[in-house]
Amino acid sequence: MAQVIVVTPDVAFRHSLTFILESGGVAVLAYDTLGSAFRSPQVKHVGCAVVDDEAIHDWQYAQELFTSFRHPVILLIDQYRSPQEVPYARCLAKPFLGEPLLQAVQDAIADES
Repeated sequence: MAQVIVVTPDVAFRHSLTFILESGGVAVLAYDTLGSAFRSPQVKHVGCAVVDDEAIHDWQYAQELFTSFRHPVILLIDQYRSPQEVPYARCLAKPFLGEPLLQAVQDAIADES
């Protein structure tokens, strides 16, 4: 079973993302901060990361983490926010239904294989 990291400070959103992904057959490691997620020893065993832009307080730090992660990153961005220049991540605008997220994760994991 594929495994992904989910990072968002919002507990309800984290549970919602976890439910969507697990319903689609993806195992989830959920975290509230970037640091705790990307410093976890389990990080080397995942296929991709799903990160809410609300979890990013320092874009330079995030880029360094994502680059060193060496797996796809799906960045969930607010549709009303001006997107950052993030060539190191695939962006998915919020709000969205579960299917676009699940498809993006499945595509990212398939690309890793």
